[in-house]
Amino acid sequence: MWLISWLVWSGLAAFSLAQAAAARVWSGCGGPTLPKALLGIESMWLWAAFTPLILSWCLRLPLERDHRTRSLAWHAAAALGLAVADVVIDTPFVAWLAPGEVAIVPRFFQQAFINTFSYAATAGICYALAYGRQLADRRARDAVREAELLRARLDAVAARLHPHFLFNALHSVTALIRSGERSAAVGAVVTLSALLRAALQTDGEAQVPLHRELDWVRDYLALEQIRFQDRLQVELAVHGEVDRAMVPALLLQPLVENAIRHGVGARTGNVRVAIAAWRDGDQLYLEVQDASSDPGVANAAIADTTGTGLGLRATRERLDHLFGAAYSLELVSTQSGTHARVALPYRAEASA
Repeated sequence: MWLISWLVWSGLAAFSLAQAAAARVWSGCGGPTLPKALLGIESMWLWAAFTPLILSWCLRLPLERDHRTRSLAWHAAAALGLAVADVVIDTPFVAWLAPGEVAIVPRFFQQAFINTFSYAATAGICYALAYGRQLADRRARDAVREAELLRARLDAVAARLHPHFLFNALHSVTALIRSGERSAAVGAVVTLSALLRAALQTDGEAQVPLHRELDWVRDYLALEQIRFQDRLQVELAVHGEVDRAMVPALLLQPLVENAIRHGVGARTGNVRVAIAAWRDGDQLYLEVQDASSDPGVANAAIADTTGTGLGLRATRERLDHLFGAAYSLELVSTQSGTHARVALPYRAEASA
């Protein structure tokens, strides 16, 4: 702080001397005399020493409404004290460089205005710096609190999503047990344990690489294929290197679950569930769709395109929290199947 103060006041001294010299040369009187120049530099350096003191007083004397009168009174007293100190400290230099101007009282009144102005300007700059720093700190704290609030909201949504998935997965295992397919039920339990392990690994992560999300979806589809066997056919198409893109954890599972429920669960024929991912510019696209080989059987099973189920509603909430208006989620349902497409800002795993 002392070095910065010295540099600033030295710069002001140099500017003041240059201005005075230019004015005297322009008027034909020549430049400032050496004694006057030295006294000007000495005065500027003296205020450079005063500046850290003024800054410390500004930090201790807030200008909020409840403290303003008291703080201004203390500043007035400090300004008077520094004005007197300036004249007293200048006296030896004045006696050396300008012996005819040694009297303290006349010099005090001559310099009262400039000293008061110097104090007020320095205090104003110090307050601006102090309050600017406080504002930056407050914004940083607000940003941290906002991030914590967002994380709390995401955790609350995930807390609803995990039990919802677990309930549906256990329902699939229960269906196998009731149908007497014990070996298939055992395999389903093993697959379910792998799914739960993966779900716990995503706990605390708002976003994960797409390849982890796809691994999780493969396990989920393996569990559903144990239940539906050959009736469920799966196609997976990942174009380019988008498997390293960051996506919200458990984003695809509700979409795949919706496709299975309105495809295999509501129709009698075979159903193909296709999952695709690709990049277009700075956008990542994820698509889940199902198509039935016998679409006419389930005319009343057309999916709700508003996505008001718990899983889809939680997905929309998480996307809103994470991306605001920078995403889109489209659900389209026809007689032959459902089609879901998500568009997100593309962000690679390496830059996360």
